[in-house]
Amino acid sequence: MSFRTRMVVAVTVITLVTLGAAFAVIGVVVTRSQEHHLDAALLRAGHEEAKAIARLDASSLAISQHPALAVNDAGPLTPFSAVYDRAGNVKAATPGFDAGPPELAALRQPSDRCFDFRLGSEHMRGVLTDVPGAAGLTLLFAASRADLDGDATFLQRAMELVFAVAVAWTVGVATWIVRRLTRNQRRIAEVVRRVAAGDLSARVGVAPAGAAAGSRSAAGDEVRLVMDVDDMIDRLSGLLSAQRVFIAHAAHELRSPLSALYGELALALRRSRDADEYRAAIREALDSTRQLKGLAEDLLAVARLGTAAPPSAQATDVRHVVDEAKRVVLQVEGPTRIRMEVNGRSRPVLAGERDLVRLFRNLLENAVRHSPPDGAIIIAIADDAAGGVAVTIADEGPGVAAADRGQIFTPFYQGTSVPTASGAEVGLGLTIARGIARAYGGDVTLDAQQSGGACFRVILPAAPEGAAAAGNEPTAAAS
Repeated sequence: MSFRTRMVVAVTVITLVTLGAAFAVIGVVVTRSQEHHLDAALLRAGHEEAKAIARLDASSLAISQHPALAVNDAGPLTPFSAVYDRAGNVKAATPGFDAGPPELAALRQPSDRCFDFRLGSEHMRGVLTDVPGAAGLTLLFAASRADLDGDATFLQRAMELVFAVAVAWTVGVATWIVRRLTRNQRRIAEVVRRVAAGDLSARVGVAPAGAAAGSRSAAGDEVRLVMDVDDMIDRLSGLLSAQRVFIAHAAHELRSPLSALYGELALALRRSRDADEYRAAIREALDSTRQLKGLAEDLLAVARLGTAAPPSAQATDVRHVVDEAKRVVLQVEGPTRIRMEVNGRSRPVLAGERDLVRLFRNLLENAVRHSPPDGAIIIAIADDAAGGVAVTIADEGPGVAAADRGQIFTPFYQGTSVPTASGAEVGLGLTIARGIARAYGGDVTLDAQQSGGACFRVILPAAPEGAAAAGNEPTAAAS
């Protein structure tokens, strides 16, 4: 059964079980109440009749026709009386017994306790009472239950009719209510099926203006569910789009060094060469391989950003890390006239040394590529106003164009106005740097107010007071 059908069945069953139990209790209470009134009337009239019989002469014992028996709920009833001796013989009886009074032995009931019995086809209720002053005489005082049984039958049929109407009404109302309450759930299920089939444009609906404006917590559960599902689809669509773009860019960037490497090796084998020519060909192939290796590492780092577990942070000397990144960049770039100046004292930050070296290496390589000959790169270490540690890296290059400032941290973005000095740059360095900083609770931003070059600002969380900064190497989040 569907969810809606199960809900309707559950509500209907609960309602009908409750209603049926209530009707059963009402039927029992009403029937017992009528019986109680009849029993009280029988006992009262029976005792009066027994006293009247006790005043008669035993030789002329007779019972006359009694007036109708008044019963509150059952109405006036015609009584029947019979007097039995010790042996069970009938001594006197009212003329209402068509087939004669029942045998006393067949009744077998205690004195002054009302009971039901059958007299032919008649359903009777009576009581046995000892006649006072007359040893061995017993009075049966009874009345027909026809009116009580008729009332009970009428009440039962009325409740059955009401129960049948209640069944139809409950099913109808429950179906309408469940449909109203599960409209959004059904729409969500339909949208999920469409998304599973590949339609990422499917959405459940637009949330109310108040909820969309930021009062998500004040919205109802269904509204929040709709908003959460649509947000999830938006994120899924964005992730899939980013994945397609990433794969397309990765394939494009890998194609160039692979093509160069293949061409260099094929050219080297095309004809016989001397040792120097083979050495030059191998050197060129090695350069292409180094470029390919660096690109593969950058692609792997970008793919891991935001997916790996948060790295374990330890106190690390940020000045030591900056110096190490500077040394690595100068070693890779070779002799250069660009001057790198580091200002600021040592400060411990909560991050991994290996990750921070990668972060600052990417920023310094970016600064070197965009710096003019004889330019300077200034690295300044200072306390941040928010309680962290700030490291700024400023170069004397052309800066970042206004059109590029919002996208320079996007993977594979290389700018629109400033050509790079090296064909090795594929637009991943800044993405990786920001990803590492954010993995430790920091960030990398561009100082848009800087003029005469680009200035990147790195914010890192400061280590607690007294923490010893050391050259640790925790598991890297993005390397």
